[in-house]
Amino acid sequence: MKKLLFLSFFFVVLSCLAHFYLASRAYKLSAGFFEPSAICNINKTVNCDQALLSPYAKIFDFSISDFGLSLHLILAVLLIGLIKFPLKDFWKNTAFYLSILISLSSLVMIGISLTDSLYCPICWSLYILSFLTSGGLFWFLRKDLLAPWIFLGQAFSNINSYILGASFIVLSIFIHSTFINIYDLKDQKEILVAILRDWQTEPALELKQTALREENKGDILVAEFVDFLCPSCKKVQPALKKFLDNFPKVSFHFYVYPLDASCNPSLSSKGSGLSCELSKATFCAKEKFWEFHDFFFEKQSQFLSARGNQKEIQKLFDEILNQTQLDKQIFSSCMKKESTLEKVIQSAQAGNLAKIQGTPTFFINGKKVRHQSYKLLIFNKIYQSLQ
Repeated sequence: MKKLLFLSFFFVVLSCLAHFYLASRAYKLSAGFFEPSAICNINKTVNCDQALLSPYAKIFDFSISDFGLSLHLILAVLLIGLIKFPLKDFWKNTAFYLSILISLSSLVMIGISLTDSLYCPICWSLYILSFLTSGGLFWFLRKDLLAPWIFLGQAFSNINSYILGASFIVLSIFIHSTFINIYDLKDQKEILVAILRDWQTEPALELKQTALREENKGDILVAEFVDFLCPSCKKVQPALKKFLDNFPKVSFHFYVYPLDASCNPSLSSKGSGLSCELSKATFCAKEKFWEFHDFFFEKQSQFLSARGNQKEIQKLFDEILNQTQLDKQIFSSCMKKESTLEKVIQSAQAGNLAKIQGTPTFFINGKKVRHQSYKLLIFNKIYQSLQ
């Protein structure tokens, strides 16, 4: 029967590692590190980051994984005690009912996950591990277990219960503080407050020109101006996508602002015309907009190298057309239309009227968002201020 205790301990160790990973990932996201996680982000639906960025993933600015890690570390210590020493019934019951508390928390999180469609694979692994741990401890300790109400009565009158409670609080604060220091989040928090204040004092503009792409899903409107050949625009895309995925009720208006006088009359110098062609292509892509959008940024360096080489550029266009299975004749016809070029010019004109000075430029509810290096953090901060 002691194999069940060792197995439960193994499950707890796995849970500690998983909570550590999720806590680290949560603070990384808070610090603006957006590199993809192959083990955590399968697709838009099964995605740890989306869950970690949700309002349910934090309590008083603490990552919920801080608390999960603390509870599992305490449970791991109790199980080591059970393995090594003949502990009193109080400690046996404490270990079991702590595992039950964790399992009940898992049930709550499962309910939130199903309600809000936040499917985090590592989180669901933790839920399963919590049930397996409780089951293993029940079968190993069942002869020594007290009824819940009897144990609660004993726990309230036992000083050790308060020591464990204090240990949980201290451990959670220590984990939180450690990650805050690792990612310099204390200073960043002060910077974000100042940036939010800047945004709040910005004059609100009405972007009258129709955007190249509009997705109207909520009252908070994010407008983006980009040039597909702009490296800074590419750099900010992961933050933008995470924000839009995490807050699906946010409206998004996409404007192109090609840095080329061929389709942006306010500029004095003409370029190769490639920025204009890429801009027209996203308009002609219609419902495949995001596939073209992501492809152009993903292949940005190749497009930059191919400027002036129509054959290489056409190969890249053929690649995305084949991927999306768009009708090539319809797409080609759209690209040649004067109205398509006019659409791109109108989009650029919206940026000129808004007096943007470069790309990328963002507006939230008509107010310009400054400080490019904190995009996801700014978006989240502004979003929270509008709730």
